Amino acid sequence: MLYELQTRWNVSLLQHPGLCESFPVFFMTTQYLSPLLVLGFTAERYISVCHPFQRPRYCTTRRAVFTITATVGLSLALHAVQGYFWKFCTTR
Repeated sequence: MLYELQTRWNVSLLQHPGLCESFPVFFMTTQYLSPLLVLGFTAERYISVCHPFQRPRYCTTRRAVFTITATVGLSLALHAVQGYFWKFCTTR
Protein backbone atom coordinates (compact mmCIF):
# COMPACT_ATOMS: atom_id res chain seq x y z
CA MET A 1 0.00 0.00 0.00
CA LEU A 2 2.88 2.38 0.74
CA TYR A 3 4.40 1.67 -2.65
CA GLU A 4 1.11 2.33 -4.44
CA LEU A 5 0.63 5.62 -2.59
CA GLN A 6 4.20 6.57 -3.49
CA THR A 7 4.04 5.75 -7.21
CA ARG A 8 0.42 6.19 -8.26
CA TRP A 9 -0.79 9.00 -6.03
CA ASN A 10 2.54 10.84 -5.55
CA VAL A 11 2.27 10.84 -1.77
CA SER A 12 5.77 11.16 -0.35
CA LEU A 13 5.68 8.49 2.35
CA LEU A 14 8.93 6.76 1.43
CA GLN A 15 11.06 9.89 1.14
CA HIS A 16 12.62 9.56 4.58
CA PRO A 17 16.33 8.62 4.59
CA GLY A 18 16.19 5.15 6.16
CA LEU A 19 12.68 4.14 5.17
CA CYS A 20 13.36 4.39 1.46
CA GLU A 21 16.11 1.76 1.58
CA SER A 22 14.53 -0.54 4.17
CA PHE A 23 11.07 -0.75 2.57
CA PRO A 24 12.00 -3.19 -0.24
CA VAL A 25 13.95 -5.37 2.20
CA PHE A 26 10.96 -5.90 4.49
CA PHE A 27 8.54 -6.07 1.57
CA MET A 28 10.42 -8.90 -0.14
CA THR A 29 11.26 -10.65 3.14
CA THR A 30 7.61 -11.02 4.13
CA GLN A 31 6.71 -12.29 0.68
CA TYR A 32 9.22 -15.13 0.87
CA LEU A 33 8.96 -15.76 4.60
CA SER A 34 5.30 -16.76 4.52
CA PRO A 35 5.76 -19.89 2.34
CA LEU A 36 8.92 -20.84 4.23
CA LEU A 37 7.09 -20.78 7.55
CA VAL A 38 4.25 -22.84 6.06
CA LEU A 39 6.85 -25.35 4.89
CA GLY A 40 8.25 -25.50 8.42
CA PHE A 41 5.01 -26.28 10.18
CA THR A 42 4.00 -28.69 7.41
CA ALA A 43 7.19 -30.68 8.07
CA GLU A 44 6.36 -30.67 11.78
CA ARG A 45 2.84 -31.95 11.06
CA TYR A 46 4.26 -34.66 8.78
CA ILE A 47 6.53 -35.90 11.56
CA SER A 48 3.66 -35.82 14.06
CA VAL A 49 1.27 -37.77 11.85
CA CYS A 50 3.53 -40.22 10.02
CA HIS A 51 6.16 -40.79 12.72
CA PRO A 52 4.39 -40.19 16.06
CA PHE A 53 7.00 -41.99 18.16
CA GLN A 54 9.81 -39.82 16.76
CA ARG A 55 7.95 -36.58 17.48
CA PRO A 56 9.40 -35.98 20.96
CA ARG A 57 12.86 -36.40 19.51
CA TYR A 58 12.50 -33.97 16.59
CA CYS A 59 9.70 -31.55 17.50
CA THR A 60 10.69 -29.57 20.57
CA THR A 61 9.91 -25.99 21.46
CA ARG A 62 13.58 -25.09 21.41
CA ARG A 63 14.02 -26.52 17.92
CA ALA A 64 10.89 -24.70 16.69
CA VAL A 65 12.15 -21.34 17.98
CA PHE A 66 15.55 -21.99 16.40
CA THR A 67 13.94 -22.92 13.08
CA ILE A 68 11.77 -19.80 13.02
CA THR A 69 14.70 -17.57 13.97
CA ALA A 70 16.94 -19.14 11.35
CA THR A 71 14.26 -18.83 8.68
CA VAL A 72 13.66 -15.16 9.45
CA GLY A 73 17.40 -14.47 9.58
CA LEU A 74 18.07 -16.26 6.30
CA SER A 75 15.22 -14.48 4.57
CA LEU A 76 16.40 -11.07 5.83
CA ALA A 77 19.98 -11.84 4.79
CA LEU A 78 18.95 -12.89 1.30
CA HIS A 79 16.85 -9.79 0.77
CA ALA A 80 19.15 -7.23 2.37
CA VAL A 81 20.62 -6.58 -1.05
CA GLN A 82 17.21 -5.37 -2.27
CA GLY A 83 17.71 -2.10 -0.39
CA TYR A 84 20.71 -1.37 -2.59
CA PHE A 85 19.29 -2.30 -5.98
CA TRP A 86 15.66 -1.17 -5.80
CA LYS A 87 15.09 2.58 -6.11
CA PHE A 88 11.70 3.68 -4.83
CA CYS A 89 12.80 7.21 -4.00
CA THR A 90 12.82 9.92 -6.60
CA THR A 91 15.33 12.05 -4.67
CA ARG A 92 18.36 9.81 -5.31
